[in-house]
Amino acid sequence: MPSPDEPHRPAAPARSTRSGRGLRVALVAAALAVVGATPAAATPATTVPVPVPGEVVRSGGITREVLAVTEPTNAAGEVMVLLRVRLAPGARVAEHSHAGTQILRLESGTETVTVTSGAIPVTRADGTTETVTGPATVRLRAGDSWVEPPGVPHSAANPGRRPAVSLATQLITIGSPLSIPAGATAPGTPLEVSADFTVTENRLVTLPTPAGTRLFGTAIETATAVVSGGPAAGQTVQLRLAENIDYTNGAGPWNGFLTVSFADGSTIAAAVTGATVGTGDGGARFAGTMGVIGGTGAYAGVTGGTGTYTGGRSGALGATPLPTRISLRTIAG
Repeated sequence: MPSPDEPHRPAAPARSTRSGRGLRVALVAAALAVVGATPAAATPATTVPVPVPGEVVRSGGITREVLAVTEPTNAAGEVMVLLRVRLAPGARVAEHSHAGTQILRLESGTETVTVTSGAIPVTRADGTTETVTGPATVRLRAGDSWVEPPGVPHSAANPGRRPAVSLATQLITIGSPLSIPAGATAPGTPLEVSADFTVTENRLVTLPTPAGTRLFGTAIETATAVVSGGPAAGQTVQLRLAENIDYTNGAGPWNGFLTVSFADGSTIAAAVTGATVGTGDGGARFAGTMGVIGGTGAYAGVTGGTGTYTGGRSGALGATPLPTRISLRTIAG
C-alpha cells in the first residue's frame, strides 16, 4: 500500500515519451509545494509532464485525483485537466496560483477561499453571482462554483466537520504544474515583443451569406520589432504569422503559425489559435494562445512552451497596421 504522500497509479497503457516514476515524483512535489511552507524567495516552478488520468496524490488532508486529461485543438500548447479535490475537515491549502484558468464546483461540504490579491468570480447554487476582490475570504457551500484566473494568489481551507469535495477543471500550459506555490513563477524562459504587423500577402475571399459577409482564406502578416522582455531583450527580431481566417461580419476564428527570427539565424516557431471580435467602429480586437513547436540555432533545445497573442486594428484587415503584443515562455528539454 502506498504511504499517504504517494500517488496511487492504476494500471494504464505505457506512454513512451513520459516517465512514470518522473511523473509520480513531479505530482507529489507539486502537491507538497501547495500544502507546505511558502518559499523564502521567488524560484522558478518545476516543469512537469502532462498529468495521467487515475493519478491520486494525498498530502496533509488533501486528496487530488486526476479524472481526465485532454490537449484541446483550439488551445494550442495547453492541456485541460479534470480533477476531484477532497479536503479533510481542518485541512488547509497554502497560498498558490495557477498557470491557467481553473473553474471549480463544490459538490459537498464547506470551503473557504482567501483571495490575496486580484479577483475571483463566484456563482452561488441559486444562480446569484458576486466577485471576491482580495484581500478577502469567501465561504462556499455545496452547489457553489467559482473561477480562479491565472496568476491570482489564493489559499483555501475546510472549516467544517465533513470533507469538502469539489470538481475542478484547469486549462494550463503544457509543462506547468497544477499549482504554483506563492513566491514561484511559471516555468519557461520569457520573451516579450510588441510589434505593428502589416498584411504582406492577402489571399482572402469575400462572399455574401444569409448571416452577412463571410471573409475566409489565408493571409501573411510580418513585422520587425525589438524584444522588450526576457533574456533576449534588446534584440531585433523578424516576425511572420501565416494564418487561416474564417470571419462572419468581421468576427470569427483564426489559426496559423508564428515564426520569430533572430539576427543570428535562430528561430522560434509556434502554433497560434485565436478569435477576432469587431469593435463597432470598423476596427477589431483579437486574442489567441500560442503553443511553441520548437526552435533552431540558440533555441534548438526548445521542446515546448506557450504564450498569448493579443492586439487590435483600427480599420479593415489589411488597411491598417495591427499593433500586437506577444508574450511567450519557451521550455527547453
